[in-house]
Amino acid sequence: VLSTWRVIKLEQKSIRERERAEEAEREQRRLAMRVVQAQEEERKRISLELHDAVGQMASAMGMELGWLEAAQK
Repeated sequence: VLSTWRVIKLEQKSIRERERAEEAEREQRRLAMRVVQAQEEERKRISLELHDAVGQMASAMGMELGWLEAAQK
């Protein structure tokens, strides 16, 4: 009877530990997804900043070329 009780207690402990491990794994997945989402948002922000900066430079170059062409005439 005592050994049966020990087996039951060990099984219960094993179940609790497995449940804790599964919850930790779920939390790890949630955190990993948040990291990926943050990285994607940062990439979008950087790409928009680069797009805006390149657009401004292209506009400025176009204006300068226009001035140079007008000055040569």
